[in-house]
Parts: sequence; structure tokens; C-alpha cells
Amino acid sequence: MTMLVGWLGTQGSGPASVYLASDSRITWGSDGRRWDAGRKLFALRNSPDLLGYCGDVLIASQILGQLAETADHHLLFDAGVPAEKRHERMLRLFEQALSQGHRVSPSPFTVVHVARDHADKHAQFNIWFIHCAAGRLRDEHCGTIDAANAGNSRRLLALGSGAEAYVDETIRWDASAQGHTSRAYFTALCDVLKRGEDLSSGGVPQLIGLYRNGNGRSFGIVHEGARHFNGLALSEAEDYSSIEWRDETFQRINARTLKPVRGAQRQVRPILPPFGRG
Repeated sequence: MTMLVGWLGTQGSGPASVYLASDSRITWGSDGRRWDAGRKLFALRNSPDLLGYCGDVLIASQILGQLAETADHHLLFDAGVPAEKRHERMLRLFEQALSQGHRVSPSPFTVVHVARDHADKHAQFNIWFIHCAAGRLRDEHCGTIDAANAGNSRRLLALGSGAEAYVDETIRWDASAQGHTSRAYFTALCDVLKRGEDLSSGGVPQLIGLYRNGNGRSFGIVHEGARHFNGLALSEAEDYSSIEWRDETFQRINARTLKPVRGAQRQVRPILPPFGRG
């Protein structure tokens, strides 16, 4: 299994961003047989779309990799196609890919698709779940978020074997002075992974995001003093500035120096309510 989470960030009276985050662990039958550098999130570079999955890794990761590459080469849809049409074409590609299976029945998995229509103050975010079980797809539109129903920054989803532990941790953060912030929801994921509450979830957290403007964004993560991208450790890179980097507290980091970006707000951990499930 895995841990796949998402949250809404708001600014003023409207939605400002949606983030998806996950762990990086892939297991084979038990937590004793695992790999902690598996990619689980995909931010499309040429359209305002985010994709992530939880559940069975083999089929989901293969199809999402193919889908992302196809979309990034403008083979799936043109720029400016509405979110609903983009989703329909993604769903069609999933159906076509699954139809190529022969005498296989993939274990259940769920794909989350976040897509934006319009931009700036008119930005509108949509969220879909694509559930796959016994080789059959079930499409679920989970909601549309715009200025009329943005509300406060909040958790939008928590899926996978570690979902319960993550929800409990976000409840603690929401009761703190820094509750209902992107920093809270990302740090909550990092804390749960660090404690190892769900043995099927682990490795370095991954993060992608979608703002009011622009296309999907992938973030580098500085975790315990080391750089990671899509779950993979990077000992060095040619151009650290090609992406934005965050640490476990969601603080913006200069990946070359491993220090906070000049002018970035320093994050101080708040006092959280006692840990425990009621």
C-alpha cells in the first residue's frame, strides 16, 4: 500500500493551490520486502494537472508514466482543453491500457487526478478518483473548488494504509497555532512517516502542486540534510534552481547550500495537543 494525501491552500477569498503528497515505499507482500524510492506522483508539465496513486503499484505506475509522457508531448490533448475533457481523455487512455492485459487481474488501486480550469481569481480546481478493481474502472468526481466554496485551507484526501494515522496527525496540527496551513499538512505527513506508524509506508515524502497559474509543479525535498526528487536521492545536480525545494517543515530551501532561501519565513514547530487516538 502507500500513503497518498492532498490539501487545499487558500488565499483571500479563493483557492490558491492544491497539493498532493505521498511516501516512497513499495512493498512486495510484507514490509520486510520493500523499496523506498518508488515514484508515486506525476505533475504534468504542459497542462494544469496532477496525478497520484495508491494501492497496487505495478499497473498504476506503468500507466501513469505512459500517460504523463503522452500528455507532456501534446499527444493526449491540446493546451486550453477544459479540465473535464482532459480527464475524459485520461480515463480513455486508462481503459485502453487495461484492455491490453491478458489473463491478469491487477490488485485494486486508486488514481487521484487534480485539474484546474481558468486562472488567477477565476481559478477552479476539480478532483477525480479513478478506482480500479478486478480490472474494471469506476470514475468518481469528488468535487469542484472555486471562490464560492473555497473556505479555509483544509485536508482534501487521505488514502492508503497510512491514511488513518495521517488524519489523526492533521487533527492535532489543526488544533495548533499553525493549523489549517500547507505547512501543517505536509509536516504532518513527514511526522507520521518518521514515526513509522504504518509499516507499508515509508521512505522520503514526495510533493507536487498546482497553483492559480501555470502547470503542474514537482518539488525537490530536502530530508534529513539530503536532497531527493520523486523519492530518489540526489547526491548532486547540474541546476538545482530548475525546481523549487522544500524541507520537512515546508520551508523553501536553497538546494545548493541546504539552507533556507534568503527572505523565506522561518518555521517554528508549534506546541501540539498530546498524541493519541480517542
